[in-house]
Amino acid sequence: MGQIILAYLNNKIQLAELIEAADHANKIRIKTGRNKEQKTHAKNQIYLTNICVKNPKDFVDFSNKVAETFEKVDLKKAWEHLINQSYSSISVEDILTALDLPLDSHEFKVSVFLSINNDDTYFQFKSNQIQMISKTEVLQKIKIMDQRKIADEKKARLAKILLNGQFHKQFQKDDLEITENLKSIVLYGDKKIKKSEIFEFCEKFLNTTQRSDIFELLVKNKILEKNLPVELYQAEIPIKFSSKIHKITESITTQNYDDYEDLTNLETYTIDDESTKDRDDAFSFQQNFLWIHITDLTNLFDKNSEIDIEAFNRSRSIYLPEFTIPMLPPKISQEVGSINPNQPQKCISLKLEINSQNKIIDWDFKKTLITSTKSLSYNEVELIIEDQNHKLNKTFNNLDKICFESRNERILAGAFSFDRPQVKFSGISTENIQVILESNLLKSKLIIAELMIIFNQFAALFCYTNKLPAIYRTQEIVDLPEFTYSNAYSWYKTSQHLRPARISTKAKEHSGLGTALYVQSTSPLRRFSDLVMQRQIKSLIDSTNSPYDIKEISSIGVYGESLAKNLSRIEESRKKYWFLVYLKQSLLNNSVTIFDGIVLETDGNTLGRLFELRDFPFRFRCEIPKSIQEGENITIKLNSVDLWNRAAQFAYKF
Repeated sequence: MGQIILAYLNNKIQLAELIEAADHANKIRIKTGRNKEQKTHAKNQIYLTNICVKNPKDFVDFSNKVAETFEKVDLKKAWEHLINQSYSSISVEDILTALDLPLDSHEFKVSVFLSINNDDTYFQFKSNQIQMISKTEVLQKIKIMDQRKIADEKKARLAKILLNGQFHKQFQKDDLEITENLKSIVLYGDKKIKKSEIFEFCEKFLNTTQRSDIFELLVKNKILEKNLPVELYQAEIPIKFSSKIHKITESITTQNYDDYEDLTNLETYTIDDESTKDRDDAFSFQQNFLWIHITDLTNLFDKNSEIDIEAFNRSRSIYLPEFTIPMLPPKISQEVGSINPNQPQKCISLKLEINSQNKIIDWDFKKTLITSTKSLSYNEVELIIEDQNHKLNKTFNNLDKICFESRNERILAGAFSFDRPQVKFSGISTENIQVILESNLLKSKLIIAELMIIFNQFAALFCYTNKLPAIYRTQEIVDLPEFTYSNAYSWYKTSQHLRPARISTKAKEHSGLGTALYVQSTSPLRRFSDLVMQRQIKSLIDSTNSPYDIKEISSIGVYGESLAKNLSRIEESRKKYWFLVYLKQSLLNNSVTIFDGIVLETDGNTLGRLFELRDFPFRFRCEIPKSIQEGENITIKLNSVDLWNRAAQFAYKF
């Protein structure tokens, strides 16, 4: 066994047991705890007590005696006694003498060293010597300590308010900086917070540094919303438009229609979701001609204008279950730029000549002026198609036949699709969540989808024929395996073989759509790249120079494609979040907790194997017996939901 010493370890002075004296490298071996030994330089040995340790209890007993004497060491009193006397250096004995404490006590000597280590206001330990702090420095340190004490008292008061959920009633102006930093921790972690003080506040006064705990605390105090879309903040996506942008849009009006072909006498219809406010497209029949209209935004604001730059930065509209973030301000996206009923609207229109076999035999692009007769929902169109007595039944059945022929041609060319249902949610405002699944195979939806594909096909051909720089969408051809499993499994396996659709300035086929050429130009209100393509197409119609060269087109396409992937991830994350809210609601209400699913993979990871719920297009992981093969149906039980981590825990039900 060794002797008790004081040593400077890990930037602090602490008791240790000297096991082995200095070796040839001047290193000593010490013991700092039960079975904890280390080597350190001999210069780090500060004080040798000469007290031998015969058993672990001896070390503990000495430590306890030091703790008892520690409170009797008043460094301030010693400093006041010594500061007015002339000392070239200060020793432990000088301090003990000033305090009238025993000079031969190892416990008191050790207590002096430890006291200085804990509080360097009056003395400091430097180069193995005790140095006395000057009056000026002491006063400055005391001032700083007083300020720190006041700050800590304020922090303690704020922490108490937060922990009691009373911030909205008792907060003070000085509290706002801390709460803003707490919000930043929740949203960004340590990516934006450079000050360590806020993390110290969390650890010292809130007893947690976990982001999820801090989030719950801020929700409790109504500083953050319970269902805050943190994904938007983390991606630094602006939700609202600046007052400057709003002010600019207020002065926008529809200009003259002199060089636009007047089609306001034609019955024209839009088909959208019931909640849609930004209507991009419409259609009209004129004898054996079908018109597909896309709202013309080219005269509302110029290329590189402030609104245009705003739209470029946003890239596209974002559709979340709880709200929509438009690419363009509401004045444009919902009013002057939207195809609203009984409102004259400029459009870029595709005129299609249709023969008796419902096939397209000729086409042309025109600038037109239309007036929407009525805005219809998908459900309304479904009822019209089914009701033979409805006055619009013939119109929509004819439209359905044309779209059916076009779709068949694409399928013969290799197009494919899966009926992955569209997920929507109701009851979000009341948190009585209901999950709504809408099939994409409704005739009304197939009609609109096909009309847009037709428009974009011919827009691509229009650009290609006229050598106009364009943002083409392409997808390589792949041989897809045939599956006999359920739709969810089939889609999962198929998607693993598919090549991703890409953007290119070179015209190539799009195998997934079964088209020789394809661009996107039918959503100028919602996608910036579509607006760019609309400007290109209009320049061809007007026989003017194209507003974008190949380099600009490429740059816009690449930027938009990169941002679109991130935005899609955010949209999917929010859908999953609200589905998890629905699941948590089911747990709390003791309603549905048993689900059917289908296994998607043979091998899993540490969280288990991937499966998809049978009745909802959402995927999770859980431990599944190896005897269960991919593609097989399973039954699982919901055990818990973690909204912060966007996770649900399921268990395989035997």
